[in-house]
Amino acid sequence: MVIEYVGQNIRQMVADNREKRYAQQGIGSSYLFRVDHDTIIDATKCGNLARFINHCCTSVDAFPPCSQRYAKVITIESRKRL
Repeated sequence: MVIEYVGQNIRQMVADNREKRYAQQGIGSSYLFRVDHDTIIDATKCGNLARFINHCCTSVDAFPPCSQRYAKVITIESRKRL
C-alpha cells in the first residue's frame, strides 16, 4: 500500500509553536511528521488518512532518513489550469 502524507510544510520553529498551542488547546494528538532537518509536515488540522499511521514504538534513530525511504513528491501550483 502506498499513501501520501498530506499537510502543511512548516519549519522547526513553527512546529514548536504549534505543538505548544495544540497542547494548550487540549488537542490530544498532533500529527507532525519530520521529513528532513528543515521540513516538517503538519497534518493535525488538514491532512488525510495517512496521518493516522504515523506511529512508531521504537526509536526514530532506528530508521534511515526519509530521503532514503520515500519518493519525492513535486507539486506545481499556478493560477491558470495547465
